[in-house]
Amino acid sequence: MPIRGYGLLTFTAIMELWKWNRAVERASGIEHRTKLAIYGGETMCAVEVKLRRDEEILSEAEWAVLTNQRLVATLNRKDRREITDDVALSDIASFKKSNGGQEIRMRPGLISMGVGAAVSVLQIIPPLVNVARANEFLEVILFLVGASGILIGLYLVIGSLMRIKPFTVVVFTVVGKRDIPVHFPGQDNPAADDMTRKFVRAKRGI
Repeated sequence: MPIRGYGLLTFTAIMELWKWNRAVERASGIEHRTKLAIYGGETMCAVEVKLRRDEEILSEAEWAVLTNQRLVATLNRKDRREITDDVALSDIASFKKSNGGQEIRMRPGLISMGVGAAVSVLQIIPPLVNVARANEFLEVILFLVGASGILIGLYLVIGSLMRIKPFTVVVFTVVGKRDIPVHFPGQDNPAADDMTRKFVRAKRGI
């Protein structure tokens, strides 16, 4: 494809991606506000736990409940009403907290693609075309800069579309049973730290 057609086609694709990204951001904003309403309120947890005598809830995640006596979780994605794990705190040997997922990089990707497309479009401006043709080195440099910007931008955009949303996970190691992962939305979620602190305190009190 000639450089002119390549530049114009790329510029058109960038504009369409930018419009699509704006629509996604607006939709994500609604979703984010909904998540805040769910995770920030008292109805954060969807697990129904029948408390025992002298038992009280210390901390909650979406699919797990920590009490002063045990950890209860529903890890069956097909049926979240089924309690799959119910272990006493005395059976939990340790825990490990870590982050996962990837932050969205759609905007930097679109900017990189826009810069690459702009450099490519510059090559179709008549005065610059004459200069570039007179200087093969300059023509090659412009082409490489434009192509690099577009390729890097595409990499970031595709990575954002295929990414796993950021999360914090606390994995509790249970003696003689499988580990219990407890997930929280977003990286370095303070609710995860709160759960681990309360677990340590409750464990000491046993």
